[in-house]
Amino acid sequence: MPNIGINSMKDMSGQNQNLNKVMCMKKNFTDNKIIIYVSAFLLPFVMSQIFFALCDIYPYGKGSILVSDMNLEFVNFYTYFINIFKTKNDFSYMFAKTLGGDYPGLAAFQLHDPLLLILFFFRGDKIVMGIQLMFSLQISIAGLSASVLLNNRYRKSWTSLLFSTAYSFCAFFFGNLVLTIYFGCLAILPLVIYFFLRSLDEKKALIPYTLLTVLYIFINFHMGFMLVIFLTLVFVSRIIADPKYITRLWQFVNSGVIILLIDGFFLIRTGLSLIGEKTVDGADYGIYRRFPMNQLFANFFSGSSRNGLMPLIYCSVAVLFFTIIYFISGKFSIREKLANAFLLVSIFVSMWINLIDAVWHGFNNPEGFYWRYAFFISFIMVVLAYKGFLALYMEENREKKGKIRVTAVFAIIAVYLLWTVISHNAYIDTERLVVNAVLVVCVFGICLICLRSEKAAKAGFFLLLILSVGDMLYNAEVIFTNNYAIDGAFPEMAEFKEEYNSIDSAVKYVKEHDNGFYRIEKDFDRAVNDPAMFDYIGLSHDSSCEKDEIIDWLKNFGFCRVVYYTHYNGGNTSFVDTFFGVRHFISRFDGLDKPYKHADYSGKYHVYDNEYALPLVFRAPDGLAEYTFSEKNIFEKQNDIVAYWNTGNDIYKKAVYDISVEGASEESPGHYIRTGDDGCVVYRISVTGEHPLYYYFDGPDFQGGDLYIDGEYTVPYFTETNHRVMCAGKHNTGEEIEFKLKLTGDELYVKEPCFYYEDEDAFKKWAETAQDNTQRIGTVNEISGSHLRFDTNLSENGTVIMTFPYDTAWKIKCDGKPLKAAKAMEVLMSLDVPAGKHSIEMKYIPHGTAAGLIVSLIGIALFIIELKSIKKTSYTALQ
Repeated sequence: MPNIGINSMKDMSGQNQNLNKVMCMKKNFTDNKIIIYVSAFLLPFVMSQIFFALCDIYPYGKGSILVSDMNLEFVNFYTYFINIFKTKNDFSYMFAKTLGGDYPGLAAFQLHDPLLLILFFFRGDKIVMGIQLMFSLQISIAGLSASVLLNNRYRKSWTSLLFSTAYSFCAFFFGNLVLTIYFGCLAILPLVIYFFLRSLDEKKALIPYTLLTVLYIFINFHMGFMLVIFLTLVFVSRIIADPKYITRLWQFVNSGVIILLIDGFFLIRTGLSLIGEKTVDGADYGIYRRFPMNQLFANFFSGSSRNGLMPLIYCSVAVLFFTIIYFISGKFSIREKLANAFLLVSIFVSMWINLIDAVWHGFNNPEGFYWRYAFFISFIMVVLAYKGFLALYMEENREKKGKIRVTAVFAIIAVYLLWTVISHNAYIDTERLVVNAVLVVCVFGICLICLRSEKAAKAGFFLLLILSVGDMLYNAEVIFTNNYAIDGAFPEMAEFKEEYNSIDSAVKYVKEHDNGFYRIEKDFDRAVNDPAMFDYIGLSHDSSCEKDEIIDWLKNFGFCRVVYYTHYNGGNTSFVDTFFGVRHFISRFDGLDKPYKHADYSGKYHVYDNEYALPLVFRAPDGLAEYTFSEKNIFEKQNDIVAYWNTGNDIYKKAVYDISVEGASEESPGHYIRTGDDGCVVYRISVTGEHPLYYYFDGPDFQGGDLYIDGEYTVPYFTETNHRVMCAGKHNTGEEIEFKLKLTGDELYVKEPCFYYEDEDAFKKWAETAQDNTQRIGTVNEISGSHLRFDTNLSENGTVIMTFPYDTAWKIKCDGKPLKAAKAMEVLMSLDVPAGKHSIEMKYIPHGTAAGLIVSLIGIALFIIELKSIKKTSYTALQ
């Protein structure tokens, strides 16, 4: 690839007639470049449909691709994206993001691919089909753009179809199929590299290179960061191949600066949006090896990439075969081979050494999806393989020399396969060994056939293409099924459609009867990001684009703390619901322990109305805005907040409990060590009133403790999704309840067990007082997701609190005059509003908007200047 040999094909030009003779490349139908391009696009598309059928994926089977992050994040945010154009949501602020937050960072990470526009034709429960089509188009475009590179930079040939398809069906696409947010960049990568290499020789190529790279970085800034590193390595490789390219250093740097400036508008907004998200404070920059390098090369074999423990670099056995041909061919200079070896080794070492790997990932350690730049290996291999293939059939005495080289490659691969058996390589089991042995033998045999005669070469290559298509489909099915299927099967599409329509029906019912500005929540999850999918404001959000401060703050209310997010996950106390404006509640149950009214709705789920819910903008009692959270437990903190309304009663009353241990000992207060096979900590409560009983075990988030209530297993409690406030329901006075924490590890630490009754009368008194106190705050009019308006009519100066995060990007005016917001309760937003009638208007303008616009305009201006320069000057030829 890079370096990908500007000189190499020129040196071979005198022998092109050999290839023409061997492959019968006359001016015929198959020689037409348009036909080659169309085939390069259509073949991956057809193969993708066969792949879905092999995996029993809808519409060819029962299964759905809604697994892993596709189900948790991307399908929800894709739906949110298309909803923007028909709802009040916009591209600035996202209320369907935990408490609310800026949108540019999340959009730049997931929602900038132009292909998302096709999802407009797949509304509602058809969204999954739209995503499958988008994926198929992404890999088809990848095949097309690889074909453009191969046929224009090296040699126009229908044989390039094997290699362009190998790129589109590389392991990275199928091992990470649920991460379609990255594939728009991968699809156009070959075009970016093609015009980058051309720009080093033809100044006019700077135009498409600049525009394509701007698009690449815009589609996904994370991939764009890696591209900058890769282009730098490519440029260095060009200098290794030909030191004269050092004269292009200024042009390389200058074009790079212009590209980044043009992208400045969204890059600056994105960068400022991500401050406080995915912090690198705990990043590991240790210099150690990530995996045994000698095992990595097994991932060049079909079906070996069955898990995420090694980089996904597979791109067909044929590509591996011809890449080795390239390196042993006599048609390329030592300098060029060293240059391309430098590229491969640089990325291999980057994946091998932790410190360098962290640099590629933005000076951070990726969560769950490692080696996100592994596709560069596949890309390099594909291009080098095509060059190796062309060189093999350009030999003057190809039958003799070709046989020697082909036999040598066969021996190298066979020895390595044998070594994987002897060394018990974890990635090549018996099935994979047999499959790849057959593939290698077949590729070897077909190559020998192709070297015999012109007619044999034509038929042989056709067989090689068919063999490789089967190889790629096998690998794609193996890697996707092994990584994402449960017991060999995928979630059924029918289940998704049924669940989607059931939730959507309930949410639509709520909106038809209440067009206000409020939150909805549920006591179940289709996925954490249901608010984004079903277009409502909730308290749940899962992405790597959320502020750590907000996630940590919500732990004060009994929310769980997951790596990058928190979520409602089945419920909280009535106070928390009401304080945060949860006006409607969707439940699995026909009856709640909370004082909500059952709505007149008929469907799979039940809809409840919380008539006590505060508006998302409410009049705060004196002193509440200055409240800071103490070390008290979460129930006492809620009581402290309630006290500001001076209702005289706590909502949460502590339940008395007895504690004992079974098969365990208490080494220190709250620190339990297992002494038997079944170590348990037992809490017994004698019920003193028929009130909802809530519980929370304060302790480390991740430790082994299975929770049983009255002998029935509930959840593994100390996990990232279950360590939260839960309700044990109402019980009769005098009834005894037993909570048992079973140690699943050697020890368990419980800082404080919290058992509290919720006093419904005290709750109602507080809620009514809070609502009375906020009567003079008018209804909030949501003009758009980033534009709010409401009126006030206070008898005296007062404070208004908004239950969404403080952010200086909100531009607030009172009767047209600027009004400054302040931070309330450590995280929320507050306004000091003067007495009398006033109109408050709030507009959210993402941080960096003005600066980003200026930077982009500067970049565009410099690009225009560069265009004029390109028309007037040209490079001095290096050769």
